This record gives sequence, C-alpha cells and structure tokens, in this order.
Amino acid sequence: DPEPLKAKIAGLPGVVDVMARVSFSGLLGSGRSDRSIIGEGIEPGREAKLGTFIRMESGRALTDQDRYAIIVGQGVADASRIRVGDPVTLMVSTAGGALNTLDFEVVGTFRSFSRDYDARAVRIPLAVAQELLNAKGVNTLVVSLADSLQTRRIAALLAGQLDPKKYEVKQWHELTDFYDKTVALYDR
Repeated sequence: DPEPLKAKIAGLPGVVDVMARVSFSGLLGSGRSDRSIIGEGIEPGREAKLGTFIRMESGRALTDQDRYAIIVGQGVADASRIRVGDPVTLMVSTAGGALNTLDFEVVGTFRSFSRDYDARAVRIPLAVAQELLNAKGVNTLVVSLADSLQTRRIAALLAGQLDPKKYEVKQWHELTDFYDKTVALYDR
C-alpha cells in the first residue's frame, strides 16, 4: 500500500506533491495485430500538474475520470493501425504468474522525444493498471518539489529515512541519460 509512504513524503517541507506510477509490460491486441508494449499506470490529474514529456498527437490525454481508457505512443498506433476510439486489449502476467486481460478504448495518441519509446509505450490510469496486474503496489513514487534546487537535500533526507533494502531513491537527472549526456556535451 503506497498511501502511508506517499503521505509521509508529502509531509516533508518543500514537497508539493507525490504521485504513484506502476510499470508493466505485456501485449496490446487490436484485433488486427498483437504488439509487445511497455506500459505505465499513472495518476492523470497529478501527472498533468507536474507536466509531461509527451505531446498529444490525436485525441486527448487521460483524466482522473477515465476508467478503461488508454493512450498509446504514435509508433504503437501506426504499427497496429490503431486510431482514437478503437477498442484494444492488454494482456499481462500478474505478480502471481497468471495471465490477465482487460479491454480499453483508445482516447489518444502521443509522441515523446524518443521514437523507440513511442514505438512501444502505452499509459493507463493507475487503478486500472493495478487491477490488470492484480496488485495494489506501485514501483515508483514521483516527488514534486517547490524548488528544484532542493532536489539533493530531499533525496538525501529520503535516502536516510527509507530502508535501502526496500527502496531506492533516484534524482530526476539520474533517470534520464539524455539529460546528463546533453549537459556533458555542452560542458565539452
């Protein structure tokens, strides 16, 4: 249950919001083809406040009112000939090893800075991802700060408070080699 940990982190000075995500992989079936995907269950309202690295190409972004809605990378949409309004099925392995499927309606397609990501990525609401995976847990908590200059301090504080056998604290720039490589390029 991520809620007690989210509440604890949200109570730290300088923390604006804490959002949960769950990552998964599986198959996306469109009736015409099946495609291997990487997926993410998100809290749409919180994600919208944080901002995003994706740009909607057609349709719309997910909202907190959505249930069985999905947005797909433009590469997934093109390869599977999926359009906004189409029904699709996600099939994943649950934590217990069983196969589970759920049906969705495509509400949007998106692009990011990475064609490879767009060719495999889908996003669905967090609660539905947990239902699909038959698990209430999450793999990531994203912490939004009032001042990005406090990132190291908050990360160090969290690393000191959390059990390192259970949790790993990463700063945002550690999660994207694109940023570090760009900084290194400009430093040279």
